[in-house]
Amino acid sequence: MSTNWEDVYFLSHVNIKNIIGKELINDDNVAVMELVKNSYDAGAKNVTVEFRNLKKEQKVHELLIVDDGNGMSEEDILHKWLNLAYSIKRVQNAQNNRLQAGNKGIGRFSCDRLGKKLDIYTKKDSEIYQLQINWEDFENITDYNVQINQIPMKLRKTTADEVKKETGYEIGDKGTIVKISDLRVQWVQLDGNSLFNEILNYQKFVSLKSTLEKLINKSQVESDDFKIFLKVDEIDDENETSYNKQINGEIKNKFFEKLDFNTTYIQSAISDDGQYIITKLKDKDKVIFKTIERNIEFPELKNVKIILMHLNPYGKAYFKKQMGVRSVDFGSVYLFINGFRIPPYGEIDNDSFGIEMRKGQGQRRYLGGRDIIGRIEIEDRENQFKIISSREGIEENESFKQLVHKSTKSSVRQTKNNGFFYKTLKKLEKYVVEGLKWDSVPKGHSETLIDFFINQNDWNENQEKYVLDREKKLNNVSKNIFPFMGLDSKNIMDLDINKEVLSYLIEDDKLYQTQLTIHSYNHPISN
Repeated sequence: MSTNWEDVYFLSHVNIKNIIGKELINDDNVAVMELVKNSYDAGAKNVTVEFRNLKKEQKVHELLIVDDGNGMSEEDILHKWLNLAYSIKRVQNAQNNRLQAGNKGIGRFSCDRLGKKLDIYTKKDSEIYQLQINWEDFENITDYNVQINQIPMKLRKTTADEVKKETGYEIGDKGTIVKISDLRVQWVQLDGNSLFNEILNYQKFVSLKSTLEKLINKSQVESDDFKIFLKVDEIDDENETSYNKQINGEIKNKFFEKLDFNTTYIQSAISDDGQYIITKLKDKDKVIFKTIERNIEFPELKNVKIILMHLNPYGKAYFKKQMGVRSVDFGSVYLFINGFRIPPYGEIDNDSFGIEMRKGQGQRRYLGGRDIIGRIEIEDRENQFKIISSREGIEENESFKQLVHKSTKSSVRQTKNNGFFYKTLKKLEKYVVEGLKWDSVPKGHSETLIDFFINQNDWNENQEKYVLDREKKLNNVSKNIFPFMGLDSKNIMDLDINKEVLSYLIEDDKLYQTQLTIHSYNHPISN
């Protein structure tokens, strides 16, 4: 005989802290990035990331994140910060006149990833509070009857003088200081010549600096209203004049909005309401075509923009001269949601979009990560794109599939490179491969030689040499202009084609078959 139902409940053993804490985020740079994003969400205009005592054996290594944001009240600490599942983004998508960058409260878990001890000093409405946590109090407990809410932490009111004494910083009218100590990862390495002669692992800080440089997309976020500073006490680079060789100082936004050299690029955007796709392809500074079509293929997508640039050997050299790093070392196609980068997309050796895998199937037919650089911009006010808690990408839901890989009609188990990203990439690819014939340079004009002349000597674009001359490029482009655009005539709303391309069209009937209104640009394609 069945008995009556009774209510049962989940238990949260203390070990859950590790699962959602230090074991959740696998990258130190991402952990620091999440804390900086928290400062942005709090309305801060300035945030400083400071490392201390990294070479001192007798002192605790420390990391401080200091911001002038709105701070937290006692209520905020108790019912928001200490509520493991709380995230302001679940409640409201924007605050402090900013779309929220953080998600799922990952910032608190980043603290656990980075160090064993945590002190938070925060001021809001004239009151200053200090929260103190020793993460090791939650670890190595084998008694499964011990719940996470049975482990005490410390909270107290404090004073500005105490904050200054313990952190070295003035807390001001409002703001938050996160002090993480007893760092879990060694940010220094031992010199092989002496066990006790420690030297800073500069490359680790170069990597962190690079992560912070590419955190914000300027075309989506007014980054001038939010400044990031990096400070490593043991690094003395005050007399270093080259920004690229500096560690200390203000972090410049190195993710380009527009590079100041001419290249071949495509920009395609799905409108705010998701109804239309607007695409423009430019070769150097000349518009080749612009189209407006109904968005039938990607009903889940709206307010999405893709910008992809092809870098020929000259473009790669110009990129290095402007950005201070080779394009291959910069990365490839980055993904931004609400103006903030989502790792690992775009990072070196990451092929989340399958660009390199596809390139391997046709070296001379497809563009690879070394050939293009760009970004995907998404404004997501409805949380369609779900960021994975470990910060290792976004969930491959229907929105993501329509962005990158859609299922084929024959089998839902198979995917095809036919998402919005690939639709855009293929248009650029056809133009570069079939129209420009890869924008190839003559034999003897190696990338190394081009890089040397552009980066070491006076140079202008008139000195560029290509295998195909201007006339041949125009012929190739004009013969294939409609395949390049990849259009379905039933969905076209408007179409503009470069005037010179039109003049080179051999089969005039093609123009009439489209039954479209065609506008012409007066600018010729440059060689």
